[in-house]
This record gives sequence, structure tokens and C-alpha cells, in this order.
Amino acid sequence: MEDHEKLKAAIATVVFLQEEIKKKSISIHRLRGLLFGATTEKTEQVIGETRGGERATGKVADRKQTNKDGKGKPSGHGRNGAAAYTGARKVHTQHPTLHGGDSCPECTKGRVYPLAEPETLVRITGVAPLGATVYENDRLRCNLCGEVFCAPLQKRQG
Repeated sequence: MEDHEKLKAAIATVVFLQEEIKKKSISIHRLRGLLFGATTEKTEQVIGETRGGERATGKVADRKQTNKDGKGKPSGHGRNGAAAYTGARKVHTQHPTLHGGDSCPECTKGRVYPLAEPETLVRITGVAPLGATVYENDRLRCNLCGEVFCAPLQKRQG
């Protein structure tokens, strides 16, 4: 019976959240507060020390941002690459008119060859639970003029 009540409460929560999202009247900040509670305390302010043993002041300016080399700002831009979506459906798109070894349509003297890395695009579907599709589009490069030809993006399905 206890499991039944927990499951019932979880389903009610999901239904409530879906209704709030449908209304589009709730902000991400408020939604995060509803799900995880208010974040009123920081660990540094409660404990008083950081992991390195130095005293924490709680000021953002005191925190030094570094990249992997230990210098300057951190590398990257905070977004996940296509490899992060391991459960995503993968769709491989070939170029409709060009194939490896064909004449270059730009300079007409060179030949196009496939590049090792395809152009990747991740489309996230906003349905609970979130789903993603990774599109890998062929890229062909001319060996003479260097022009790169990408397969066109597929239209959204469904």
C-alpha cells in the first residue's frame, strides 16, 4: 500500500507539472523551486571553508575560472555535444547529388571526397521524458578548391 501511495503522488506531481508547463505561465526558476525547493544556503557559507582549506568569502569575484591547462577562462560554452546524447536516435543523411569521387560543382576541376566527421545537429523533443535525435549529415570536400558541401537537413518528423 505504501508503494501505491508513492506512485500515486509521483503521477500527481507529473500531471501538475505538465499542466503548469502547458499554461506557459511558470518560469524555469519557479519550476526549479517547486521541484527541488529553495536554495537559500550555500555550502561555503555554512561550512566556512572550501575544499582547498582556504576561507570562503562567498564573493563570486574570489572564484577563479580556469580551463584544463589551468589558465584563463574554462574551455567550452556550457552546451552538450552530440556524443552526450547516448540514448538519442541517430539519423544518417547522405548528400542527395554528390558522392565521393564526383567532380566538384564549384570549380569543376577537382573531386569531392567525404570528410571523416559528419556535420552533427541535435534536436531535442520537449515531451516528457525528453527525447533527442542526432542527425549526422555527410560532408564532402573538394580536393582542389577546398569547398565543403553538406547534405541538407532533414525536415522534422511528427
